[in-house]
Amino acid sequence: MLKINFRPKQKTKAILSYLDKKPRDVLEQRFGLSGDSPKTLEAIGQGYGITRERVRQIEEDALRRLHKSEAFAESQEVFDELKEKIDMLGSVVHEKEFLNNVGGESSAKNHIKFLLVLGDDFNHLREDDEFHHRWTIDQNKTEKIHEAFRRLHKELSPDDLLPEKEIFSRFLNHIKNLAVNIDRDAVPILIKISRIIAPNALGEWGHIYSPNIRPRGVRDLAFLTMRKHGSPM
Repeated sequence: MLKINFRPKQKTKAILSYLDKKPRDVLEQRFGLSGDSPKTLEAIGQGYGITRERVRQIEEDALRRLHKSEAFAESQEVFDELKEKIDMLGSVVHEKEFLNNVGGESSAKNHIKFLLVLGDDFNHLREDDEFHHRWTIDQNKTEKIHEAFRRLHKELSPDDLLPEKEIFSRFLNHIKNLAVNIDRDAVPILIKISRIIAPNALGEWGHIYSPNIRPRGVRDLAFLTMRKHGSPM
């Protein structure tokens, strides 16, 4: 867990107090800030009897107004702390992993995500074929990190199965060759943004679709177990 020095729920409550009831309620529903799960534009619109596009307009206008509020300016230390945490982890983080490490309880995660959306320094990168949903504070550095991953992905064959220490070391070598400064301690979380490589149940790493990583049945799992313990095959 990454310890934060503020209470997410209290902070978002203070920021949202700047808004009138309706736009505040729309944001609370949209981001799940009142204890419920985040709602879609359509679901919120049905509750108000308005179109999803109108809900989107209310949401966007509310976020713009918050940016201009005193509450936003007074919360800069919160955004600075979140930025510092992301910087410690390499400047780009797997959304779910970061929220799990910083937010703790489920409801607090929604508040942290809202702060990331609201803050000026955070950019959300959508999930694609190579990477999971992620947040970055440095687009140029993130592009180099993406390239390091692509080189790592390319050098691995579908049958490769590597110890965690080796996969981390290879990734760091690619990072070093691209002149990117990453703390070694950040790698276990940073490497999780990849959708191409993953560990199996035995802690070995390889291509996500390899039967060595995602066993397709009992036989594949038995094979991995015997290989791990050196039993005859």
